[in-house]
Amino acid sequence: MTDEDRTTSVSEIQVLSMLRHPNIIAYYDSFIAKEGLEQKGSLHGTLMIVMEYADAGTLDDFIKLQKKSLPEEEILNMFSQICLGLHHVHSQNTLHRDLKTSNILISGTGRSKVLKIGDFGISKVMTNSVAKSLVGTPSYLSPELCEGKPYDDKSDIWALGCILYEMTMLRKIFEGTNLPSLVLKIMKGVYDPIPAHYSQDLRELIGWMCRLDPEKRPQMRDLVATSQLQQHLIEAQISIGRVDSMWS
Repeated sequence: MTDEDRTTSVSEIQVLSMLRHPNIIAYYDSFIAKEGLEQKGSLHGTLMIVMEYADAGTLDDFIKLQKKSLPEEEILNMFSQICLGLHHVHSQNTLHRDLKTSNILISGTGRSKVLKIGDFGISKVMTNSVAKSLVGTPSYLSPELCEGKPYDDKSDIWALGCILYEMTMLRKIFEGTNLPSLVLKIMKGVYDPIPAHYSQDLRELIGWMCRLDPEKRPQMRDLVATSQLQQHLIEAQISIGRVDSMWS
């Protein structure tokens, strides 16, 4: 294990150990499988992180298996669970910084599916209101990250909007043949409209999260207070046996 790998793993342990929520992959324990000594920038021995097992793969896997558009009801039921998890992350003054469908894990099937946010390796506990280091997966990068500007929780919100779009279109919101062309599309903020059979509310929800100006995007407390998500959020909390007073 290199020093960089070790730093990333330790960061994930620190974040996971303080985040306890049904819609976040649970951290159980960590240990070095074999003791060793540092030598030439590496650590002999393997750092093991024991985490909750999600038996149904990732949201990315689920989307790729779909042959036709998902019903709006199912989309919002799943999306609400992601919102509950991210609301908890942000309430702990933490940014995820790499939200994407392949980092959303699924347990169970059908209506009993439980979605859980995972991979907190590059998450950041905020000591200030903004962060500056460039991190994340290109297709989900916010415009401010593309410009190298300081960012905050609104970059996670942008990525959340990209995820909701991907659930409706079964493809990424921004794609390019190379990184410069992808960044150009993100900076323009123009994307194909979602199919007409989806509601105007869903269309506006995506547009709200994917506004170019981060100041005009919602925070998680705004999202969980929207009328579009209220019933789905309540149902999601009941299904996991937990009803928080997040609207108080």
